[in-house]
Amino acid sequence: MARIVGADTAYPVTEALITKAAGVLGATPAFWGRYFTNRNTQGTVEYRHRLENPVLAAHGIRVLPIARQTNDVDGTFADGQREGMANAVDLVTTFDESYLANQGGKFNIFLDVEGSGRSHLSPDYYAGWASGLAQANTNVEFVPCVYGLPGDASTWTALSRALANGATCGGLWMTHPLLKAPEPVEWNNALTSPNPDPGVQVLLWQYMFPRDGAEIDRNLVNPAIDAQNDLLQYLIPPPAVVGQ
Repeated sequence: MARIVGADTAYPVTEALITKAAGVLGATPAFWGRYFTNRNTQGTVEYRHRLENPVLAAHGIRVLPIARQTNDVDGTFADGQREGMANAVDLVTTFDESYLANQGGKFNIFLDVEGSGRSHLSPDYYAGWASGLAQANTNVEFVPCVYGLPGDASTWTALSRALANGATCGGLWMTHPLLKAPEPVEWNNALTSPNPDPGVQVLLWQYMFPRDGAEIDRNLVNPAIDAQNDLLQYLIPPPAVVGQ
């Protein structure tokens, strides 16, 4: 089975960065994780479509959206609903509603839950966030997913409670970075299983932080899933031309 890899960064993607990523990963990334907060957020942590769309499109790399409100995820239903709607509006504004609809109209977005301090998920926040995503647009569907640490029991318990009360989750992205493992790193169920298990499919693993001269986080798609049908088709193919 083919090994499908990707990258994520907190700064814009460039041609040089893609070259470095392909060198350490052994293949051009199939996707690139970038941050989205709201349409008014400034700075390079946020996705900068005028810079990044053309270079990602030239290499056929899809955008994996990350919802960036890390220290709010322990909040209320109203907090989550407001920020979920803002995340969705940001994506629609960035890529254009008609373009997204023509590219399938259904895309995953991963809520960034860091598992420390205020960044433990609450069931109310998650339910509100999923609701906000669902209400933001009638022509494009944004599927709520979660990025987190396998051992963050508080978060996975909260997600289980939210799901039991009717919320949905499209998949998990586990972060358990290795320090010195040689490439190619193979999938490891022991390092990528959330505890307790909320009963949601793990889609990918963030297995390494920047090293070897490549300032990227490295990611591996779960070989147990159908990469194209279960993940990649729900990531955003950026348009080659800005404003397209």
